[in-house]
Amino acid sequence: MPTVLAGAWRQAEEDREIFRAQGSGDIIAMETDTLYIIRRKQVGIYHAANGGFQRLCSLDVGFYWIEARNEEGWNGCEKTPVELFVSGDRLAVLSDWVEYSESGTGDERLFRDLSRTVLDIFDVSDPAAPQLVASYGQDGGQCAGYVDAEGHLWLLSRRSVYEADLAAAPSVYNSEHQMELEADHVDIQQEGGRAQRILLGLYDLTDGVRWDTRCLVGGGTRALLGESGVYILGGGADAEIIRYAVGSESIGLPESAAAEGAFMDAALCEAGLALVTADAGELSFRVLSPALDELWQRKMSGEAADWGFETDCFRLETAEGTLQLMNLDDRSLRVGTAASADRAGRVDEKHWFTLGYTADGGALELSLWRAGARGTMKVSRGLLLGYTFRPAAEERRGLWRAGELLALASETGCSLYSVSSNGFTHRQDVFTADNSAHMRYFISGEHLYIADTREVHALRLSDLAFVGEWFL
Repeated sequence: MPTVLAGAWRQAEEDREIFRAQGSGDIIAMETDTLYIIRRKQVGIYHAANGGFQRLCSLDVGFYWIEARNEEGWNGCEKTPVELFVSGDRLAVLSDWVEYSESGTGDERLFRDLSRTVLDIFDVSDPAAPQLVASYGQDGGQCAGYVDAEGHLWLLSRRSVYEADLAAAPSVYNSEHQMELEADHVDIQQEGGRAQRILLGLYDLTDGVRWDTRCLVGGGTRALLGESGVYILGGGADAEIIRYAVGSESIGLPESAAAEGAFMDAALCEAGLALVTADAGELSFRVLSPALDELWQRKMSGEAADWGFETDCFRLETAEGTLQLMNLDDRSLRVGTAASADRAGRVDEKHWFTLGYTADGGALELSLWRAGARGTMKVSRGLLLGYTFRPAAEERRGLWRAGELLALASETGCSLYSVSSNGFTHRQDVFTADNSAHMRYFISGEHLYIADTREVHALRLSDLAFVGEWFL
């Protein structure tokens, strides 16, 4: 039933204009029975199957700050892995490479920022003995990546370039060798004395080659990467949507369309792009095709107070105290009254659940909603959770769901519930020493694995009984 493939996450009001990107990478990934976890400057590789767990190896992919000095100046760099992708027998590790150098004397002293995003591709056909296939880099800090069904990685990086460096072309790297992009691959949008350089690289993980790199039109506040392409979403009252189609070996020329109002939020869905805008106090929910043609639109009423895309719906809370859920699969809008609803999801065609704070703003509560007449809904069940489940409400990965199983991150770990049209049933509690925001959930056969960067738990799916716990 879920239709949202990749969604932007709502930011705090003061951060609304910060550029953010959404892709499919993570700090923890699992392929078949192999688990990959970023731990400091390494990637740990583990075998996880049938309720068991075994360490296979640790892969050194980064290093701490190294600095060299001489009479002409100094150079220093550090490499930190930040995101993983797994496609078949290939592991792609994205790292932030921070590098600065200074040379010369007096007025001729030159400071250079050589920071970039590094992609290391490994052959993990034998996960106990991974082999490096290729290393690449591209200008800018890592923003997001996406791996398509054919094993192609689309990598987005971004850097603000100021007037003194505008004449310099964006760079890409083969291992340590630096190359400038050709002029016909640069679509830079300048804003006064500054340019936003957003680089999109296309890599074939299977063959370990880079097919194409393009410097995209910048200046936006959000970027979304998915099967239908790469979308750059602009800010301001007259926002613009820019889309790049990505082929098997090349990146297409940009297409654009007006957002018709101030951009609020967006997500990629099966139809293309779901977009929420505000114009003269009126909210519009629109779905666009990959070619940016409008497929359908629906108005949403009230003054927006809080909102966000969930797995299968768009959630809007208004200043007037109403909760509105726009369901992407059947285009229906349900409206109810709620004190707070920070997360939401669909249970079945007539029921939804929400997680939100109680009226006094202290404890969190799970609520089950039932459809009513004429597009309304009302609460039929409630479960008071207490004060420790703030990560589930406030962090993008703090809530996870598979069928009737619901996992809520807490300040001490997570709790597992069953959710159905009859309400909520508490099933199990998992405690962890790590930040609960790092917890990830994987189903392997008849078992549920819950992993973070310090420990792994295995539970039997049938009754959620513990079968193992391992510290990394």
